[in-house]
Amino acid sequence: MVLSADFPGGRFLHVRRLDAEGRQLRNSGSPRPVGRIGRFCMSALLAFLLSAIVSSSCRAEGPPSFPDVVWPADKRGIATLKKKPVAALVMGRFRAEFEKTKLEEIRQAASAGEIRHQGDGADTTWWLCYTNVLATRVERIWLMSGEMGGGEYVTELRAQLLPGGGASAECPSLPDRLKPLSLDSGLWLGAEENAVVAKLGAPLFQQDGWWYHAYEGKVPGACEGGFDLISVLRLQLSAGRVMSLSAAQVTSC
Repeated sequence: MVLSADFPGGRFLHVRRLDAEGRQLRNSGSPRPVGRIGRFCMSALLAFLLSAIVSSSCRAEGPPSFPDVVWPADKRGIATLKKKPVAALVMGRFRAEFEKTKLEEIRQAASAGEIRHQGDGADTTWWLCYTNVLATRVERIWLMSGEMGGGEYVTELRAQLLPGGGASAECPSLPDRLKPLSLDSGLWLGAEENAVVAKLGAPLFQQDGWWYHAYEGKVPGACEGGFDLISVLRLQLSAGRVMSLSAAQVTSC
């Protein structure tokens, strides 16, 4: 699945789900106010995606709302990485790949969990939540799909260390077959700062304890010059270790 995005009339971002040959799928999008003029560009998509991964506010044990991004003027719309900071969540032998793996596939692999939904239009979110109870800590993960994932394909991941507690009805325990957890880069919650720098280099910018990493590039597709791909990773560090993270990917025409 890929997406096309533009600004009809220069005022709204219209997202369209496309098949592999570039044909628009049915019920594939709705206008989203953006406030910029002209054709949707890579820098605008990068800013939108970094904002999107922190804007959700869901009931109960839905995905956590992390602090809003305030872009430094000299960093707006810039991506510095030479490759994607994350392409998948590794769950034991199972890989949950951005824009390729469906939430339902993960639910079936876990034999647990419920796909939950909140909101509509640009604010719609579907998610699965799981708890990873370890001997020394408790982790919670949210695998998410928004409007740009059609409510099916994973486009976002959020994870954080919990100060205590355990599994719940809304966030059941992960089965052992889906452990251990890590990003495909090998980084994960608890990673040391020097390990992050060794894998990703210096962040695009830092803000209130959060590190921002971003990549933008091209992939083959039925658009002139190929499809645009944006991948972002946001890490919260405290006492030199990763305590929370969020990641997202969008492919657009």
